Amino acid sequence: MASIVLAFAFIVSVAYYLNLFGAFGVSLTELDDQFHAKLLTTAVFTLILFTGLTRGFSALERMEQVSVCLKLMIIAGLLLGLMVHFGEATGRGALQFDAPRVTGWASLTLMAGLIVTVQGFETSRYLGSTYDARMRIHPNVPAGNLQVVVATHSPNLSAWVPNRNLVFVKSIVSETEETEETQADEDDVHSDIESQISAAPQSDAEPQAQTEHAPRPESRCIPLSKLDLSDEERRKIDRYLDVTKSAFLFGARVFLVEGIAEALLLPAIAKHHVLKDRPADFRIFRSAVFVPIDGVDFQPYAKALLSPYNGVRIAERLVIVTDGDAQSVDDGAELPGQNRKDKLEELATSNSASENLDVYINTYSLETELVNAGNQAEMKDVYLDLHSRSEDKWNAAVALTGYEKAKAVQKIFKDTPKGDFAQLLAEKVIKSERFQVPQYLIDAIEAVLK
Repeated sequence: MASIVLAFAFIVSVAYYLNLFGAFGVSLTELDDQFHAKLLTTAVFTLILFTGLTRGFSALERMEQVSVCLKLMIIAGLLLGLMVHFGEATGRGALQFDAPRVTGWASLTLMAGLIVTVQGFETSRYLGSTYDARMRIHPNVPAGNLQVVVATHSPNLSAWVPNRNLVFVKSIVSETEETEETQADEDDVHSDIESQISAAPQSDAEPQAQTEHAPRPESRCIPLSKLDLSDEERRKIDRYLDVTKSAFLFGARVFLVEGIAEALLLPAIAKHHVLKDRPADFRIFRSAVFVPIDGVDFQPYAKALLSPYNGVRIAERLVIVTDGDAQSVDDGAELPGQNRKDKLEELATSNSASENLDVYINTYSLETELVNAGNQAEMKDVYLDLHSRSEDKWNAAVALTGYEKAKAVQKIFKDTPKGDFAQLLAEKVIKSERFQVPQYLIDAIEAVLK
């Protein structure tokens, strides 16, 4: 039914335009009457039908191209002639302003009659024998398959939209403008000093002067489709992002960690120990986005956050905390964590982002480092809260030293729910003045503040 209605609409539309053409075609001749106008219309309609039946759509398309070019040439010539005539009439002072002869409702109906709307792009779906699918789909895309959504902070959208379709807008102060402002300030130093000596300070003028010299921010776009990410890296990012983890795309300061334990403990450690007496620094720390990646492959996320485009990148500060995992290799072998750190730093260097990235590793694992830092009592209480019958296992593990101790501690925590462990230990962190923070966590917290 829809196809029948559409076909009828096109017949009406084509007939309407051909009638206009016929009337206009005979209007400048001695045959200016309704009969000859319809005769011209019928002749053109017959020509179109004959060409379509005998030569096919390609011939009609060629006729359309020629007629459109001719029409554009006529319009251009008409506009040029009108411009020349307007200029000459203006020079002679002979411009005439005629009062409107049709007004009110009649003028509205006349204007409405000049509007003919036909969705010509719908015809492309009937041309499968002439054009391939890509060519037939292309005219329809802007007609309804394109959506633009602007949001200030929407992890829901970024979690479900493929990363190729995400574009980030950042407000920055360009280095060029900062340099120009600084140079201008330096050039005005001597004149400023002289004016201050010769005139009394005017407090009302100072804010105005500061405003005049304040650098102006500008907006820069970062289309993720333009970042140098492989298809595998993009698929990994799309699979990883959910409503909570996609928040890392919205923070200028991003803190990536391996799991939920670090994500829950670090804020408590920062607030109650490392930044306890530094409220201003803690406010900056709280602005960072903490995201556990549930693994150790930080590479694709770091690449997305640090890759520059149009002079900007998504993350201005990226701090990554990962385990050294010495207990998983032979004693004396290169730490897996060190290998990860080296690759991440190489990635940052290749993207001119060495100053934007800090990677911190321990020797073994989070649990082992917390025990070795002097928190054996707190760790034991938490472990026994979760494993009330495993005190002998705990005592045996912490009685060892070095490499063997790390392997034993890691083993007894293997079956411990990380989230539950971190929640219980966070309470110990808040209440205990004696809690000792491992140095690598102190360094990581301080790095977020840079």
